[in-house]
Amino acid sequence: MVNEAQNLHGENFSDANLRGVNLTEANLTHANLTDALLVRAVAVKANLTRAELVRADLTGVDLTNANVARATLIDTNFTDATLLNADFSNATVTGAYFDDYEKLTGDATITGVHFEHARFGSAT
Repeated sequence: MVNEAQNLHGENFSDANLRGVNLTEANLTHANLTDALLVRAVAVKANLTRAELVRADLTGVDLTNANVARATLIDTNFTDATLLNADFSNATVTGAYFDDYEKLTGDATITGVHFEHARFGSAT
């Protein structure tokens, strides 16, 4: 079971079902979240620096004030995600889906991010 503020540095959560889990202030640096389901998870102030989020489903996740710097985001789904003050600095973003480009660029830090084949939905 995952509880908030845990040190989960380098843990392997590939293919894990973390739907609705509370990861508030969790240390997930270097964690492997490949193919993980984080639908409606709460990751407020979580540290996901250098985490692997390949094909992860983050639909409805709350990443308010989270650090996602230098993370690998390949084919990651951010539909309805809350990205307020999230830091994506220097993250690798390839084929990821963001449903609202305006929300991403207005709410999150994206310094040094190269969006390769990223997909953006339209704002509602």
